[in-house]
Amino acid sequence: MVETVKRLFGRPVLEQNSEEILGKVSDLVFDTETNVVTALLMATNSIIPFTRAILLKDILRVNKSGVIISDASKIRVINLSALPGNTATYFEHFHGQKVKNEQRRNGKIRDAVFDFEASELTEFILSDSRLQALLGKGKRISAHNIMKNNDEILIQKKGGSSNE
Repeated sequence: MVETVKRLFGRPVLEQNSEEILGKVSDLVFDTETNVVTALLMATNSIIPFTRAILLKDILRVNKSGVIISDASKIRVINLSALPGNTATYFEHFHGQKVKNEQRRNGKIRDAVFDFEASELTEFILSDSRLQALLGKGKRISAHNIMKNNDEILIQKKGGSSNE
């Protein structure tokens, strides 16, 4: 299944056998160098909500009705430093970041395209304004053409863009 990250947020997380709603998707964790998604974050349905992680390998399927896992015991506390590599981050840390090339600013990251089967972000969606973002308009840049600089400014590599 291919879906934008923002459409994925808010979807219920369900246990396969009981169909109990355990929480809602609130973010995802991905590697900024490879764009591989390692986990979905979930806000729990408790009186005092807290965030837990579901590793992608523990998810059975993602569809329009929700994220299906086999067993609630697969939900865990997230620790970014325990994930492979040192370039893991939350999508929300990328959201709103300015993207530039050598000539000018190309916009801000408003969304991304997530391919569940490939376990990676395939495109970032840039918008010049909040109105463009609200209307679902924007420029799509291949995730492989985006790199993160040391000072956390995103730089666009040449090529890989298309208009939505």
